[in-house]
Amino acid sequence: MKYLVLFLIFFNIMHLAFSGDGIKKIKINKAFGIAVGDEKTSLEDVKRRAINEAKIDALKQAGIGENLSSYQNLYKTEDTKNYMELFTSDVLVNIRGDVNDVKELNVKKDITPEGFIQVTVEISCTVIKYTTDPDMTLDAEVDGIEKFYKSGDKLNFNVSPNVNSFARIFLVVRETNESFLIFPNEYHKNFEMKKGEKYSFPSDKYELELSTNIDSEIDNVIIVLLKEDIPYTGDISYEKIYRWINMIPLDKRKVITSSINITKAAKK
Repeated sequence: MKYLVLFLIFFNIMHLAFSGDGIKKIKINKAFGIAVGDEKTSLEDVKRRAINEAKIDALKQAGIGENLSSYQNLYKTEDTKNYMELFTSDVLVNIRGDVNDVKELNVKKDITPEGFIQVTVEISCTVIKYTTDPDMTLDAEVDGIEKFYKSGDKLNFNVSPNVNSFARIFLVVRETNESFLIFPNEYHKNFEMKKGEKYSFPSDKYELELSTNIDSEIDNVIIVLLKEDIPYTGDISYEKIYRWINMIPLDKRKVITSSINITKAAKK
């Protein structure tokens, strides 16, 4: 996968987490989880599942008991590193917090009477609990993003916000996790978008040409609307974008994702 970005330089600096009103950090000293494998499950996989169950226990201790199935999907996604699924599902809307700074305190391995691996874990962690609800007015109309492109096509689209807001816009390749920050950048500076106005991305100062070396690939355009001017810094990947989003209170962000299919240009 290769993108040709004309006159555009991306800067890579250390990630800075956002915290403030709308997020509460709760220290959990002990949380427990247990998991049992089968004849096809490795010890490491069973341990990861047990840790995920301990995370669920920590969330319950912190008073987060709703939408637990969304957390189970989240932790399964983290195990497989398939973060793309988070941006094409309702997980980011449904979860009310997350678990960070996990430390293993004790790991016990057993064999069940049926001969399967059983792992019990004890962890300490910090639960990030959202104390606000999503702001339904924070949204935008996005037009111009097509479902299908060929190598050599240009990516251009418009964003019209419902309320005054800022934007961070990413382009991420599903197969390789190759990622780009479309906005803001050196030639299209950060600014506050005004309610009802239409804004074009990328700006007329550069072009974003799509290309692929395989027959077909799926990419995601991820638009994050923000009530406040919260910078994104650091490496760009599904995982890093997700972690950054997760540190922003629910009422201060809205995530809009569009999937695009790029096909290789026919040989002349």
